Amino acid sequence: MTINSSQLKTTWRSTYDNSTTYNTNDMVLYNGSAWIYRNATSASGNAPGTASADSTAYWYRVTKGSDLGALSLAAGSLIKYDGSNFVGQSIGTAGQALKVNSGATDLEFGAGGGDINYSLHTDRNRRTGSGDNVTWVSNRTIYTKQQAGTNLFFMCELRGHKNQGNDCCVPQITITDSSGNTWRSAANYKGNGNHGNAMNNYRWYFHIGDQDATHYRTNGSVTYAAAGAINFTLYTTSRTGSSNDNWRSMNSTNSDDARMYPHSDTRSHASVWQIFEFEPL
Repeated sequence: MTINSSQLKTTWRSTYDNSTTYNTNDMVLYNGSAWIYRNATSASGNAPGTASADSTAYWYRVTKGSDLGALSLAAGSLIKYDGSNFVGQSIGTAGQALKVNSGATDLEFGAGGGDINYSLHTDRNRRTGSGDNVTWVSNRTIYTKQQAGTNLFFMCELRGHKNQGNDCCVPQITITDSSGNTWRSAANYKGNGNHGNAMNNYRWYFHIGDQDATHYRTNGSVTYAAAGAINFTLYTTSRTGSSNDNWRSMNSTNSDDARMYPHSDTRSHASVWQIFEFEPL
């Protein structure tokens, strides 16, 4: 088949210019789409239609596209289609992943799934105390939370020693975030039976996040702890009101109980915090 190019009606005029006079069947590129001039009167200053309009009094859209080069994009941005146009999607922050939003209507960056961070905090410093109520750790930073909308889970081994009394003490734990929100929990008390000189250790598990939004919270109205420093306070109180039943030392050594280690070993027991940060359940 032979095509006589002289019989073709269209004339390619390159990118649309508002100051150029166009004639019937002139074709231009405008915002990524090809348009053909349809009006019998030659004219200038009549731009082709919008992204949602395929024709005007002067132009027909021949092929629909998008002028991606005209998009204002930051470094690392993605390009997506919003149903009418191609638009930019700004890149998220460190550690985030691209996912579908909660309404299943758009894309967004957010927590990428699974564990976000893990930290191990160890305290070997021996300290002593006396009385019915004793603060052993006061507002100490044990973790730096990476993101605002994430869960925290704590696993703690808190080690103390009693040298008098046959009853037990109750540990009270307070968590404070960088915005002043607080959560508080009491570990189960543990007695020494009839032994007045013994280790008195506690294991403590604690969750802050979408499954326990209000159960432990004592100040503030948030579901998740704020990003930044997570501080820990520990105090113990005698269950009976007798100071003899409280801890006498934390992270005890052989000076508290010679049975802890061989007599030549003076190391202290260590209290340990394991902190897991993970995305909402």
